[in-house]
Amino acid sequence: MRGHGVLNRILLIYEEGILLLESAAGDLRPAVLASAAALVRSFIGDDHEKLDENHLFPRFAKVVAEVAAFERHIGIDDLAGFTPAR
Repeated sequence: MRGHGVLNRILLIYEEGILLLESAAGDLRPAVLASAAALVRSFIGDDHEKLDENHLFPRFAKVVAEVAAFERHIGIDDLAGFTPAR
């Protein structure tokens, strides 16, 4: 969950940027906001993408394979059109 800590700190940077934009004497440095955005994109985006690839996608692939095996077992071609009886 380290991404959440990083995200919380970046949100603080954005909140301070908003305050600086709203104040007449604010000294907003666009480079700070740009680097915060780049950090969100690279660290949090890439980190979550890598976690998804390593942990979620294999589970999804296993479920798809299990559904296909179940379809073969019960002799239907595709469960997509299957509606369970109520």
